[in-house]
Amino acid sequence: MIKKILILTIPILLFVLIQACKKQQPQMTTEVVNPCDCASEVSAEFTMEEFMSVFSDKLSETDTMYRGDNLLFTALDSSAEYIWYIGAEIITERTFTRNFGASLIGQTLPMHLVVKKTPNTICFPNDDGYDSITKYITVVDPGNQYVDTTYRIEGVYRMKDSTMADSVDIILDMDNSYVYPVTGVNWGPVFAFKNVDGQGLEIPFREEGNTFRQVWFEQNGLGFDYSCYIRLNSQSNIEFNFSSYEGYPSYHFFGRKIN
Repeated sequence: MIKKILILTIPILLFVLIQACKKQQPQMTTEVVNPCDCASEVSAEFTMEEFMSVFSDKLSETDTMYRGDNLLFTALDSSAEYIWYIGAEIITERTFTRNFGASLIGQTLPMHLVVKKTPNTICFPNDDGYDSITKYITVVDPGNQYVDTTYRIEGVYRMKDSTMADSVDIILDMDNSYVYPVTGVNWGPVFAFKNVDGQGLEIPFREEGNTFRQVWFEQNGLGFDYSCYIRLNSQSNIEFNFSSYEGYPSYHFFGRKIN
């Protein structure tokens, strides 16, 4: 009887063990990782970013800047030898700041970078380890945006928030002596955004600071919040970000200037 039980039990145990071993087998993959996927050729690509002010770390990448502001240069390659030619100056640092004064207004200046490093000849056999790029920065006068009735930022913008079904045409008007309708208090110079909701809603902002490409606004009169801003990358690439402000709803618009 015992022998009969063993004969019946052994196959069952073997079946259980085989199934357990099958479950523990690692999944095999035929995907081959190319080690060159993360590699790149030697590049002299760099950024030029304008500081909002000497007291702030807020920056905007740009090819145009206001006179008197500081410009931050940064080579994207973090492990190369650098030679910058900025006017008559030669610089060998990866990143540095320079100021462009009023005497340069109206000029478009070349900014030249040469980099050298040991190339990855396995992935890029034709890379000689050298690259150079020239970019240009134009220096302009900021003017008085609240008085100039043809100031470049004023106008009509076709914008869309992700929560909206359709786009809206928002009018941006800079008012030198804005009276806040809720309290009747004169806020002085203000950016007034009109028709924000497509039904005539108007939201005013006091300016906190600016660069040629971007303007930051005070929030609830506290300042230094920087969550409310407009960013003007180009005529067809514009962003408005309005966080909850003075009881108004929040919006994050993307769009373009149409007039």
